Amino acid sequence: MKKILKKISFLLILLFISWPSLAQEIQVSGTVVDDSGLPLPGANVSEKGTSNGTQTNFDGNFSITVSGGNAILSISFMGFVTKEIPVRGRETLNISLEGDAAALEEVVVVGYGTQEKRHLTGAIGSIDMEELSRSTGDFGQAMYGEVAGVRIQNTSGAPGASSRIKIRGVTSLSGGSAPLIVIDGIPMPSIDLNDINSTDIASIEILKDAASAAIYGSRAANGVVLVTLKQGKRGEPNVTVNYTYSLQTVMNNVEMMNGPQYAQAAIDAA
Repeated sequence: MKKILKKISFLLILLFISWPSLAQEIQVSGTVVDDSGLPLPGANVSEKGTSNGTQTNFDGNFSITVSGGNAILSISFMGFVTKEIPVRGRETLNISLEGDAAALEEVVVVGYGTQEKRHLTGAIGSIDMEELSRSTGDFGQAMYGEVAGVRIQNTSGAPGASSRIKIRGVTSLSGGSAPLIVIDGIPMPSIDLNDINSTDIASIEILKDAASAAIYGSRAANGVVLVTLKQGKRGEPNVTVNYTYSLQTVMNNVEMMNGPQYAQAAIDAA
């Protein structure tokens, strides 16, 4: 009987010691990264079974107050496998998410509805400018040969002349066939492609289906080109200088007549 009382007393002491950490609220902070160590901004961090939740900031950091040390955190991010982490009284957690193999089932917002990403492979094209190694005069040249159904035309050989973009061919005989260009959410009905430095562009998305008309109306009849510019980042200033140059020469210089020669040729022809 004495041994049983001793065991019960010992268990009560342990419960009394651990009770504050299990019952009191705990502030948990940490970082959410992907499998390559890059931070995941906008990841959802929530306490399982409750409506308590938050999101990671631009650097992947988060801070949340949970109900106790026995709480479980659920971390989710689109394209990654959701992970559940028991707190166990810890105040700092560094979490790494693994990529989801079923990424083709990812939901994409189109117009006022949603579709699976695998159904949109021909309707939406995307270009990451950091993956392009060639330098271009205008960002239209950067799209050359990168997206199916997008045709880049050089209508002039003059130095500095911008190219023209055609999405899925010529769509009108009397009207224009140029797509609507939207830069950081601002529609640009008429813009010279040389007005934007291609090195200032982070990514380009091309909308080729009719769902884009649900957002931009009749202006999207010839397609939409979404241009996302680079944004400033926190940290130390970093200055990068890139320069390119090109030479343009006439391959065959045709000899022309001057004024008197042209007049004499007209007289001889008469």
